[in-house]
Amino acid sequence: MQHSRHLAFVFLKPPYGRSLAADGLDMLLATAAFDQKITAIFLGSGLFNLLPGQSHDINMKNQTKAFASLPLFDVANVLVDEREIQRYGLNVEQFLLPVTAVSLASVREHLHAADHVHSF
Repeated sequence: MQHSRHLAFVFLKPPYGRSLAADGLDMLLATAAFDQKITAIFLGSGLFNLLPGQSHDINMKNQTKAFASLPLFDVANVLVDEREIQRYGLNVEQFLLPVTAVSLASVREHLHAADHVHSF
């Protein structure tokens, strides 16, 4: 049996303008298929990936449904920075899936606990 690694995926970019968030989502979903422990962390404008109705670049596929499907891929640990939620005037009920609002110190702890961290 292969040792399961703990991987953290940090989303810093919004769902439009560049393909970074979409690329990160693709990598996260591919990794989840191999039964790895995954923590998805959304910081700054990366929070907008979790909101419904986001406009997106005409040349890019809308990723809203894919982000909403994270629980189906056993990605249950979805964290958002509580300060950023307040900064943008959001609340956790607005997001596409269940999230846990945590302090920046808690985010750091999760990042330190991960075997690998990928940022997008």
